[in-house]
Amino acid sequence: MQHPLPPPTQRLTFAHLDPSSTKHCEFLVSLYNSPLYLAALGKSPISTPEQAAELIRNRFVDAFERNGYGQWIVVLKPDATSSSSSSSSSSSSSSSSSSKEESLAAGTKGEGDQGVFIGCMGFSKRDAEFSPSAPDVGFAFLPKYTGNGYATEALRGLLDYGQKELGLDVIFGFTDPDNGPSCKLMARAGMEDRGVRRMKCFGPGEDGNGRMSRAFVTKGASEDLTVYNIGA
Repeated sequence: MQHPLPPPTQRLTFAHLDPSSTKHCEFLVSLYNSPLYLAALGKSPISTPEQAAELIRNRFVDAFERNGYGQWIVVLKPDATSSSSSSSSSSSSSSSSSSKEESLAAGTKGEGDQGVFIGCMGFSKRDAEFSPSAPDVGFAFLPKYTGNGYATEALRGLLDYGQKELGLDVIFGFTDPDNGPSCKLMARAGMEDRGVRRMKCFGPGEDGNGRMSRAFVTKGASEDLTVYNIGA
């Protein structure tokens, strides 16, 4: 079953991850092994296109079948791509000897998709013990495409789509308390900072009672986050 896509924003469109697409799988390997991703999560779950295909099939496609939403590729429109490439021509000329990994991280044009793949973003509904009762948003972007407002634009568009079209009244966002860029991103997109919370669903943490995460939530959520199964 093909699920609808979020509407495009000014500079971005969204695409479904396809496990049968070599380009999609290679892009995901590049994204999940980028310095930003590894700095945030410590390690990557995939290192080959074959592993990426399995991850897409077993996690992302399955999430859409269960919930009607999941992760999408964030695609930079061709016209936005041309303006971005012209502004960075001077820097690109000095990096002709970059490695294969750096080349992959520069963005991947997708099969049948117009534009350049620059990141992934979407909603997750966790079903593990101690998980929040409402979905949360997750995101990852290639380093080359940070600092241009793309992530903020994508997040604003997805939050609006989630609430108006998917009927998600409350959407959370969680990040490490020390992850300043992610905190600023969610705040810029209009989410409310509800402080650091103990989240057992993210692991035991240093004291065994749950990992500490900073919680953001869309406006209008209850002041008492315990009603969403989120600890103090």
